[in-house]
Amino acid sequence: MENRRFVTHTLFFLIIVSLFFTRFVFAYSPDTTHRGLARDTVRLFNHHNQNKITDAERSSMEKGSVDEDVHERPLNHFYDPVYNRGIIGGVTSKRWAQETPLQSGLSEQGAVISAVTPYFGSRSDYSWERAIYEYVHGDRERAFETLGHIIHLIQDASVPDHTRNDAHPPLFHFGSPYEEWTNQFDVSNIFVSGDLIADEVPVPILGNLGAYFDSIATYSNSNFFSKDTISNEVYSVPNLSRVVVKQDPVTRETFAYFTNSGGTDRILYKIETEKVDGEFRVLDVVITDKNNQILSGYWNLLSREAVLHGAGVLNLFFEEVERERESLALLKKNENTINKVLASVTDPFKKIFSKLLPSGESSENQESNNGEGSSEQSSQGGTTQKEEQKLTTQQVSPESADFQASTPEPTKPTKPTGPTLQELQAQLNQASALVAFIEAFFAEQDAEREAECIKNSIRGPWDKVGWIGDKPGCDDPTPRIQKMFWLPIQGVGGSGIITVDAPVGPPPGVPPGQEF
Repeated sequence: MENRRFVTHTLFFLIIVSLFFTRFVFAYSPDTTHRGLARDTVRLFNHHNQNKITDAERSSMEKGSVDEDVHERPLNHFYDPVYNRGIIGGVTSKRWAQETPLQSGLSEQGAVISAVTPYFGSRSDYSWERAIYEYVHGDRERAFETLGHIIHLIQDASVPDHTRNDAHPPLFHFGSPYEEWTNQFDVSNIFVSGDLIADEVPVPILGNLGAYFDSIATYSNSNFFSKDTISNEVYSVPNLSRVVVKQDPVTRETFAYFTNSGGTDRILYKIETEKVDGEFRVLDVVITDKNNQILSGYWNLLSREAVLHGAGVLNLFFEEVERERESLALLKKNENTINKVLASVTDPFKKIFSKLLPSGESSENQESNNGEGSSEQSSQGGTTQKEEQKLTTQQVSPESADFQASTPEPTKPTKPTGPTLQELQAQLNQASALVAFIEAFFAEQDAEREAECIKNSIRGPWDKVGWIGDKPGCDDPTPRIQKMFWLPIQGVGGSGIITVDAPVGPPPGVPPGQEF
């Protein structure tokens, strides 16, 4: 079985590299099953909430649930909760859903490019925070489309192949029987929410998005098998020591039944045997049978959890929306770094120039006050401005006491209120030092990234065959292909052979998953 898994994984990555497509890592069918589950998730959410998701908003969600399976995105749709890993060549779906830089490409760009790019500015970003940001500050249609991408990832976490690290390219006999069988379900025949509402099953309420991924992935990993993981060598659950072997009286097939805590039996897998010299010998263990009893049993339970957890994620989304409206944390986060840097450099100069320039506001106020005084004097004295000027010229002479009493004493020139030359020079030095610090910081970040690229470059085969255009570092034209293909075959640097099989048994300190 382990050799078969090795061959399966190897073929999986060969296909990815040779064809440059990732359609081989779909979980549920995007155009049928994912769309149908997304619609049913909204149906369950609307039943439990007064603020309904509209048909237009639901349509945007369905679009996002389909579009998540394009280009290289499916490589990030795996999450093994026991070993906290994704499939080789991608990150866990739990990280993919929550980390905006991973989806936007900011984590792979240079520091300078990242500095001038808004945090939520990428067209390829359909992360959790982007959905919240768009709903509160941007485009609500895109917010619900992004939610569809998130719901897609939650649905994938209900598929045992995606939570038990089991690659499943749909070629020859390497495909996933469960995913192939569930392709028959779509918007016309998925109505899981009806049973959930009738049975009054509560929607799970968890504190954050990561908790929803942990919950549904653990359920899938601990209670079901994928095609090539029917053993306890890698995962301790489902515990095979608790199964009971029975023969179906109609089909004469031999099944392994698992009894849950409530005393209900369900089929985990089928045992294929042959009779040799009067004794039965086990040939294989599979999750397929003549009447699809195993797969239908899997779907009935896993689809319920996909819809329940999806509705819980929608509840959490609207809670996070209200928090953002109060804190504006994501709005502040979206301001790109370069704007913050420019503000820190220019603000000191704005303060300097504001002190040097005359105050236009005080001059206007003075003129306004003079005008008001003249009008008031004119209305009280009953004389016009020309008459007042004439009286002043004729009656008041420089020798008169009235002239001497009304003439103000000359004022002394005031000392300039602006900064001194030394203060200007000091502030300029501070601004220059800040700019130098920023440039040094960006240079250091780029140097670290380049060193990491060189360290992770996979050189083995290319050194011998002279791959055209190949070079180490971040400018390597084929880094993703090397990582997806040569890493599991050759190992870093081309030294030694490593396999893609998981370690035997759970790691120390990791408790076994909860059994259904």
